[in-house]
Amino acid sequence: MTKKFTNNLTAIIVVTCCLLGFQSGPAWAQAKKIEAKASITPVVKTGGASAVVVDTTPSSGEGESIHQPAVPVETGNLLTEVKNPRVALILAGGGARGAAHVGVLKVLEREKIPVNFLVGSSVGSLVGSLYCAGIPATKIEELMLSGQFKKAFYPIPFKVKAALALPPYMLKRMVFMKPPIGIFSGNSIAKFIERNLPKGIENIEQLKTPFAALTVNLGDTRPVWLDKGSIAKAVQASCSVPLLYRPVETDGKLYVDGGLRNNLPTEPATAVGAQLVIAVKLHSFLKGHDDSKFNTFASYGDQLIGILMAEIEDKPAGQADIVIEPNADKLNLHNFDQADLIEAIKSGEEATQKALPEIRARMKR
Repeated sequence: MTKKFTNNLTAIIVVTCCLLGFQSGPAWAQAKKIEAKASITPVVKTGGASAVVVDTTPSSGEGESIHQPAVPVETGNLLTEVKNPRVALILAGGGARGAAHVGVLKVLEREKIPVNFLVGSSVGSLVGSLYCAGIPATKIEELMLSGQFKKAFYPIPFKVKAALALPPYMLKRMVFMKPPIGIFSGNSIAKFIERNLPKGIENIEQLKTPFAALTVNLGDTRPVWLDKGSIAKAVQASCSVPLLYRPVETDGKLYVDGGLRNNLPTEPATAVGAQLVIAVKLHSFLKGHDDSKFNTFASYGDQLIGILMAEIEDKPAGQADIVIEPNADKLNLHNFDQADLIEAIKSGEEATQKALPEIRARMKR
């Protein structure tokens, strides 16, 4: 009885997160020159494509409406300091599926393909930030398979935490208290990053490779490129799936998972004029099911999320020069089975190996 309850509880939370949050993101700036202090401007149609100026300050005052889709914001000096990088790598979000990113990085590293700029959403920001700090892909693989990766997201087993956290939360609400929203605080994600960064590296500005984590400002609804300040907090914010993790507060703003707006953030790479944009999708392949198997909230919820995320990734992938598509269909947001993680890493390697001829050909142009 208890097991059935926690399974259903798990799935209800996953489906709720899915239905509340994961919506297709906007097509962002595709301008060659963008002023660092630009103000908000309307969308401009140019040759059939939409071009928006990226803003550097939050938009609306308290209580004001925000026209959707909201204009993106950058927090640092990305657009002025990063100019025409040779290779930009974009890593999508997708929970445990992010193991495939390690396989991609292993091949690029082995083949000496440089990564001059990296943008990640959710788990893509976690893997990407470590790589930009100079940690070899093989070391990131060790962390992932050691169980630390799983504990970063779930320091306590999810079903146990959900069963323990929800009743007290509901009781507090019944007596008009306002407890924090989120099954987990998300602090374990930040601590994982802090523990594994090289000594002396704490802020994004100190990373060896230019990096940005995509998140969403819950207050003004805008996509935000976090490209300055604490690496750990930026990654935590980018990974803060609504309801599962609490929003991350920084400078009075609340940030949540970047996948709400764009799970494959190719636009920052386009905005800085990257010569070659390589994007890694995590939802190109979904597990096939017999209809009779959709009789639990868990199987139903996982499939719903996969369908929505595949749609979200498909649109911005059109801005990439090369799209790498690992088959990580055995993994979902919360499956960290070691055998499946190993298979996902291998799928990342195989997909990248397949893309190598095209990558080399484009780099010669």
